[in-house]
Amino acid sequence: MKTHEIIAGLKGRMGNPDRPGQTGINAALRRMDPAHPGASATAAFRAMADAGVDLDKLHPEQIAAWLLIVHAMALSRWRHEARIPVGQGLAAMHFSENRLKQLLNADFDTLQQLLPRLARRFAGCTDVPGMDFTPMARLALAASAWPDQLDRARLDIALSYTRFQNKTKTQ
Repeated sequence: MKTHEIIAGLKGRMGNPDRPGQTGINAALRRMDPAHPGASATAAFRAMADAGVDLDKLHPEQIAAWLLIVHAMALSRWRHEARIPVGQGLAAMHFSENRLKQLLNADFDTLQQLLPRLARRFAGCTDVPGMDFTPMARLALAASAWPDQLDRARLDIALSYTRFQNKTKTQ
């Protein structure tokens, strides 16, 4: 499966608060420390498997990245919206250029600190109906498991942000 399909599957599976037991699972995923998931790993793996991730084919670096992604999406209240570019979401929540530079220059260990902060901020930003979480997932995966794709992941986010930051300034 492709990253965008998994992200959509995670939102579809986990973003429905009416599912039985969903509140407890989401709480466990929000509390989880992705670097040391402990018992919460079970909930994360179940969510990933339900979204179509073949857990048996993941390398340890990919597992670490997906744990971070699931945690960040849970913190953001599953507000993935594929039709809203990541740059539009970041610009709407007044994400500064300095914070973006920090995010884009981060190694995986630093991303484990920054992505949850971004997700919490995004969850509290009622002006933004959602944003595409796929580029953030690609950034985490590239920083952790696919270093040959890291520059591309960074450029995609930077380009999207620049497009919408300029629109926000001129309006």
